Amino acid sequence: MKKMFLFIPAFCIAILLIGTESASGQIVDLSKAEILASSKINSPVRETAIRVLQEEVAQRTSINLQLTSKWEKAAIIALATIKDIEINGLAVPKRTGENLPETKAEGFRIYLDKSNGKEILWLIGADDRGVVFAVGQFLRTAELSRNKISFNKINEIATSPVYSIRGHQLGYRNTANSWDAWTVSQFDKYIRELALFGSNCIENIPFQDSPPGPNMKVPRDEMNSKMSEICNQYGLDYWVWTPADVDLADQAKFKAEVEKHAGLYKNCPRLDGERIEPTIYNKGLEEFKEFPLSQKYVSDGRIEVSFDQPEESQLNWRQQSKVCDSWLLKK
Repeated sequence: MKKMFLFIPAFCIAILLIGTESASGQIVDLSKAEILASSKINSPVRETAIRVLQEEVAQRTSINLQLTSKWEKAAIIALATIKDIEINGLAVPKRTGENLPETKAEGFRIYLDKSNGKEILWLIGADDRGVVFAVGQFLRTAELSRNKISFNKINEIATSPVYSIRGHQLGYRNTANSWDAWTVSQFDKYIRELALFGSNCIENIPFQDSPPGPNMKVPRDEMNSKMSEICNQYGLDYWVWTPADVDLADQAKFKAEVEKHAGLYKNCPRLDGERIEPTIYNKGLEEFKEFPLSQKYVSDGRIEVSFDQPEESQLNWRQQSKVCDSWLLKK
């Protein structure tokens, strides 16, 4: 029994050592790399992706990655989109085939390449968000230690999100009991980390629970706008939850509510979602509202009207159909 006990650990250790040696042969040193970024990544996400990569790497390694427009140093970390053919003379690697993850919305590919003896780590996004998500994946899988950046080829990946909506509600209000005490920089840090882990939207609650809390360091209307600015920097959707909790039949209250909303939206650099403006907006019971549809909603020449409850249990609750009025559709 003792011989068996000694033999089994020795056998296991031998396997681990062999495996480690094989994996280490795939590791490349990026400690002296520079950043090369495509001009096709839209602003301000391009600038944000570069800044985040620089700041997060510096925080972990004390290495300040420099942005370059030339391909001269021994290694490059390249930020690109799937639409890029080349960046400053450097051909962007492409794969052939259908339904590739890096071609789908918000997908990305991380690929280690070599050209003329120089290491190139490609972070290729299907779109702007894909680039941000690729940066997040790199930060999680690279070996980052003091004065050292390395990447193992086994951590190459091509992936895309399963769910189209991946967000968080961060209502800046008194009852939050946590982030109501945050500064703008703390919100930026938190939203940054959500983005790096793949979140694509933030929902705020700008009006509910209106009295300011004792811990708030920033006025509520200012933070509502700042949160929008932060989302815009990272390319995330910014939503607001604004239930109509007053009697809209009261004209004075209705007018005050409209003015309150208008003030918020005017100060938000980003607010996602598309509003269909009505041409008739009667507010009485059993009266019609009319919303003309643009051609893009009927591009196939069809409008289907049904009184059946649609089966949408597979959808996120935000994507499910909701009926709140009687609509008159005219062609």
